[in-house]
Amino acid sequence: MSAQDPQDAQDTARRLRAISDELSDRFYERDDVVRTLLVTLLAGQHSLVLGPPGTAKSEMARELTGRFEGASYWEILLSKFTAPTRMFGPIDVAALARGEYRQVYDGRATTAHIAFIDEIFKCSAAALNETLGYLNERIYHPESGGEPIRTVSRADRPFPADGRR
Repeated sequence: MSAQDPQDAQDTARRLRAISDELSDRFYERDDVVRTLLVTLLAGQHSLVLGPPGTAKSEMARELTGRFEGASYWEILLSKFTAPTRMFGPIDVAALARGEYRQVYDGRATTAHIAFIDEIFKCSAAALNETLGYLNERIYHPESGGEPIRTVSRADRPFPADGRR
């Protein structure tokens, strides 16, 4: 680990406090949730936010992601009919026409810095099994077999820690 300039650390802390204050002002009585999301983001971990519909859970995730330059966001509402390919990448139809079985991962959970997975308790067994590997090990096992794919993590494709605002 490299030494960080104390001034850079202070600037980063100031920016993070500003993001926390902005989001806490925007989302009434959600200070604890905002702080928890920031801490889990900085730690590179997951956060489970429980609450009734309409309590701005997804909006908080979108707003938080929007505060970090270069961070990619992806979200999905799961149901018992959700196929793993909808989360991790659809079949590449052009490649299939050539006789190749391949998936397209761009723009899916596999490439997102922040993924908001809504209604995770309602998903199908197949989607849940793939989601567990994604959450626990940060890997996806392609439907075609082959080597597992490492999904985005803080070490693989970090985004800058300084907020835009």
